Amino acid sequence: MQTKSFTVNTDDTIKPFKKTIKVDSDKSQSIRSFLIGAISQDISRVENVLESDDVYSAIECLKKLGVKIKKIKPKSYLIYGKGLGSLFAKKNLELNFGNSGTLARLLIGIISTTPNLELRVKGDHSLNKRNMKKLIELMSNFGAIFLPKNRFNFPLKIISTELPVGINYEAGSSAQLKSAVILAALNSFGTTVVTEKKKSRDHTENMLIKNNRVIKIKRKKFKIIKVFGKKNLNSFNINIPGDPSSAAFFTALTLLNKNSVLNIKNVGLNPTRTGFYELLKRHGARIKFKNIRKKNNEIFGDIQVKSSKIKPIKAGSEYYVKATDEYPILFVVAALTKGVSTFKVTTPVSKSIPIIGDFLLV
Repeated sequence: MQTKSFTVNTDDTIKPFKKTIKVDSDKSQSIRSFLIGAISQDISRVENVLESDDVYSAIECLKKLGVKIKKIKPKSYLIYGKGLGSLFAKKNLELNFGNSGTLARLLIGIISTTPNLELRVKGDHSLNKRNMKKLIELMSNFGAIFLPKNRFNFPLKIISTELPVGINYEAGSSAQLKSAVILAALNSFGTTVVTEKKKSRDHTENMLIKNNRVIKIKRKKFKIIKVFGKKNLNSFNINIPGDPSSAAFFTALTLLNKNSVLNIKNVGLNPTRTGFYELLKRHGARIKFKNIRKKNNEIFGDIQVKSSKIKPIKAGSEYYVKATDEYPILFVVAALTKGVSTFKVTTPVSKSIPIIGDFLLV
């Protein structure tokens, strides 16, 4: 076994600052915009795309499925939609999802109910280790076939169904599985009903909601999403906001530094993504959302952050879904805050994670 050594040089303590910045664009919305644009009618335009490996993987997979995608300038793309059920590929074409679980689950949702597709799918070394059992079971309910049988990780072979029929699905906390069901339902016969008892990210619904013949959402005791299959989707123009998860790291740095102020411009403030900020505000963080507006059913605005004295954090399990990606940086904040912070997470067996300030438990 080989070992590697390296040296890290660090600067002195960060001096007080007052800055205005922008952060990377939202990855979740960037990937969804290409996938939904590909199965919509006519030409969709997406601005401020995150040009990352995961997004490039989405573009390459769609091109292999016959979708024309044109880059018109940095971060700006035209997607020439093929319409529902019109993706095509030679038998046994291989798609590589790279490291993106979002791309894997959502595109498999589309593939499963697109007729005449027989594909091989895989990811990188990390993605190939992830268990896809729930996704496979859901898409099998629509009629898709996955080979070899009783295998639940990539690489796999998918044979799409010729006669997909809508299903009833009770969603858990996974927005990716919920989105896969919604996307599969778009090209299925009949109506698919998704009951959401645990709130999760809703970017997919937000991109589709203007197609009121296709999707309807009712909020009573639970959120009920009805998808009416086999109806055309309209093209769209979308400007992707900044990623609130990327902004979280700069927010934490500012809170913990002395006499500092940071303004982060044009950040997505979707309520399903702001648990990090809500939690810290409850525990003394001076964070404000400003210039709030709404476009394409997504809320975005600016985040103003000032140096703060944070109290020990007590995070109930309700924050976990809204701040899953930010929990690692929350643990860092807790470790640098005096006192004991406690994080409850949603797992098959309920757990509490204590973090003692000035000491990081590993």
